Order: sequence, then structure tokens, then C-alpha cells
Amino acid sequence: IYQFMRRPDGTYCMPFTTEAIKEIFGCPPESVSEDFSPIARAVLAEDLDRLIASIEASAATLTTCEWEYRVQLPGRPIRWLLGRSTPQKLADGAIVWNGFNMDVTERRQTEEAIRRNEARLEGLLRISQHQARSIQELLDFALDEAIRLTGSRIGYIYLYDDRKQEFTLNTWSKGVMEACSIQNP
Repeated sequence: IYQFMRRPDGTYCMPFTTEAIKEIFGCPPESVSEDFSPIARAVLAEDLDRLIASIEASAATLTTCEWEYRVQLPGRPIRWLLGRSTPQKLADGAIVWNGFNMDVTERRQTEEAIRRNEARLEGLLRISQHQARSIQELLDFALDEAIRLTGSRIGYIYLYDDRKQEFTLNTWSKGVMEACSIQNP
């Protein structure tokens, strides 16, 4: 729970916050009572501009602000936060938001896992419906799908001969020869 302020000069501070700020942003409440920068340092750089833009939009319209952004403290994993606050304009031109932050990392991870699983199922469906003219064409298509789904740059398909107990390299991804020290397939 917090109170966030944009002063008339455009600078930010948090006149009130709970002790939970230590766990979330890695700083004590008194360190942000006059200066927002300890919090800004914990927000991932790629999210900070969007966060500030949403604060400014809320200030311009005096509408409730809600956003999700990532924070990371040294030596800890990235966490997702949901912030929600309601602005109020003060007589001196300052704007104060009363709001809260909550950790939504688990929900975001679950949503991402669902997206990955849906993409895998769609990939398997594309492979099963692919009209290949040969086994080799099907294997090449399947490898391309696997690389797309995993985000890898390199992939291989080996065939295994039970009788010889031997693997044979069948298919490899585009660009693999430049990335590997083996020059001859």
C-alpha cells in the first residue's frame, strides 16, 4: 500500500509506503519519501518508460492507473507486479495517487506456460496436417516447427537403427554449419 506523488515540478516521491517496500523494491520507506529513484532502479529498464507514461496519462486525465511491470533486485529473479492507484489533484498542483502493488509473478508464469503449451499444440497440429511429399520433407518441416517453438537457433534430427545400434544424422537446421566447427555433414 502506498501514496505516490508527482510534485508540481514533475518530480516523484512516495510520502507513504509500508515496510513491504523492502521486500518488493529493496529499499526502506524513508528512502523514497522524497525521491522515487530507489524504486525506479528496481524496475526493469524496458518497463520503466511505459510505467512513467502510464503515470503521466493518469495525471493528465485523473483516471485510475493500473499496470503490470517487472522488478528485479540484485541476486533475485525477475518478478511481475500489478500496480493500481487512484489519483487526486491537490490545491498546489501536485497529484497524489493512493494505491497498492501486488506480486503477480505466479499468474504471469502460469499464463506464459499456457501460451507455450497452446503454441506446442498448434505446432503439432501443423506438423500432423502438413502435406509432405516425402518423409524427408516432413522431417525438415517438423524440425523447423520445433526450432520455432523453442526459440533455438540450432536443431538436429537423428535416425536410430536398432539393429546396428547407431544414430545417423538426418536433418539439421539452416545455418548450423556456420555455427559448428564440423564442416562436413
